[in-house]
Amino acid sequence: FRLRTAETIAWMLADMRSSDDPTAPFAFVSAYDADSEGVEGKYYVWTEAEIDALLGADAAVFKAAYDVTPGGNWEGHTILNRTADGDFGAPEREALLARCRDILLPERAKRVPPMRDDKVLADWNGLAVAALAKAAAVFDRPDWLTAAAGVFAFISENLTHGDRLFHTWCAGKAAHPGVLEDYANLARAALALHQATGDAAYLAQAQSLTAVLDRHFWDADNGGYFMAADDTADLLTRSKPVHDNAVPCGNGTMVEVLARLYHLTGDAAYRDRADALITALAPEETINLAHQTTFQTGFEVLENAVQVTVAGTGAAADALATAALDSGHPRLVLLRTADGQDLPAGHPAAGKGPVDGTAAAYLCMGATCSLPMTEAAALSAALAAQT
Repeated sequence: FRLRTAETIAWMLADMRSSDDPTAPFAFVSAYDADSEGVEGKYYVWTEAEIDALLGADAAVFKAAYDVTPGGNWEGHTILNRTADGDFGAPEREALLARCRDILLPERAKRVPPMRDDKVLADWNGLAVAALAKAAAVFDRPDWLTAAAGVFAFISENLTHGDRLFHTWCAGKAAHPGVLEDYANLARAALALHQATGDAAYLAQAQSLTAVLDRHFWDADNGGYFMAADDTADLLTRSKPVHDNAVPCGNGTMVEVLARLYHLTGDAAYRDRADALITALAPEETINLAHQTTFQTGFEVLENAVQVTVAGTGAAADALATAALDSGHPRLVLLRTADGQDLPAGHPAAGKGPVDGTAAAYLCMGATCSLPMTEAAALSAALAAQT
């Protein structure tokens, strides 16, 4: 799975950049078309005969691993779909499959490629930045973190006017007022960058984006955030998304954003707004459970956050923060402090600091915190025990 993550990110950084100049600032463009030469999927799909001809003796192993059959799995052709068979992950087999892919990829490149949609969308880039930042932290890839920060900076510089967002950017021009998902996904991205770097500027940006939503998108009568701002022109009605679709629901995302802001700042206003949002979404939760997983994830962060506070500076503090990030825990809320004295009054680790001048980590669940841990291995073990 680490390899699949790395391959996906490598493809995004190579093929989805908004600039062909590898040294230029960039964000991620939107998509490739499904069609090429007027045929849906033609660039991507294969026949069994093509696989046999190209891979020879290795074809049988590859076909078993990628669901290649005589009849195909899509209109007589095969979309290469990795199967979870008994040898999944075996090193020798993975090496063979990698060699096969290295043969197929340049062969595919000879085909007429589909057109690329070069629009930069604020909301989709927010999703990408958050994923990159977390992957960078978990797999210790500073190059991915640099890319995530660069994309976030591009959006901040090119798709904003004052404190407001635009939804799209293309060919040097930003257009269309930002919608709920733009603000929600970028706030979540800012929090992911804050967790990965400890840079307070990202926390401030998440707070600023949330403040715009509260001023211009919040439904004061019934709770929840509208899709469009209150000053958006030419609307027949203002819809309020409550279900996940191809992308996460903005209201569901905001439950997590508000939860993390509450845990990081101790500001009860964020908790109150999260509770009001949950109350607004809860009736739908009982009807459409499967379509509100983002909401459920945010609720878990609000109620069962795995809070790690690292008090101290220097290499020892960095090692503790790295141990927390390495865990990849989905409910992790990491906060760094020099001495513990600058923590908000309502934070469970308020007043706790280094031990005899040595950096220490505190693992808090609810209002209860662990004894101080000064060794990264101890923190890793404690986090591994959290479900």
